[in-house]
Amino acid sequence: MMTTRTLLLPAIADKPALLQAFASHCSFTDDFGFNWDALWDSLDDWLEQQPMPLRLIINGQKVRQLDGCAWQQCRQILDDACASWPEFSYQLEAMPPQKAVEPSCS
Repeated sequence: MMTTRTLLLPAIADKPALLQAFASHCSFTDDFGFNWDALWDSLDDWLEQQPMPLRLIINGQKVRQLDGCAWQQCRQILDDACASWPEFSYQLEAMPPQKAVEPSCS
């Protein structure tokens, strides 16, 4: 049986807010570093403790402003987690329309 969890994104979804949303939802430890490497490490640790299969629903209905570069990096980490954890998946719900990602995102 698939376990489902829902993460609500904040109205202004920039890098600090995205990291905070994951830290709060996943109950990351107090030493969470609030950077992309820390998100990967903590998400990996969190997934290790979750019942599988697991689908993380990422709900963006409250998002009014989305940092495209930060979102691209966040999606890459989620994609990497799916590759590392075959029984993990994520689904986007109610996300605002996205503009093309600028080449300066790296």
